Formats: sequence, structure tokens, C-alpha cells
Amino acid sequence: MYWPDDVIPGPDGALYVVVSQLPTAPPPNEGQRQPSFPFLVVRFWPEASDA
Repeated sequence: MYWPDDVIPGPDGALYVVVSQLPTAPPPNEGQRQPSFPFLVVRFWPEASDA
């Protein structure tokens, strides 16, 4: 995942990960924006562990 920013629990039991593109912001890139589209929110369901 490219620069995961936040993990949010959803009402459906899934976890949602907001994938930011902070390294593509102007300050670290000589003042140029270099985003990659589309922006992503990744959803997954964690598996239960018997541990």
C-alpha cells in the first residue's frame, strides 16, 4: 500500500485504510504536484485468531 494514512473500523466489521499521497505533495517535489489517480480507500476484513 502506498503511504497508508489511517485505519477506520466500519459498521460492517471491515477495516478501511485511507491511502494518502503525502509524498506527492508540492513541498517534497520541487513545488510540483504529482498525484496518482485514483485515490484509494482499501477495505478488508480481519480474520479472527485463536491465539
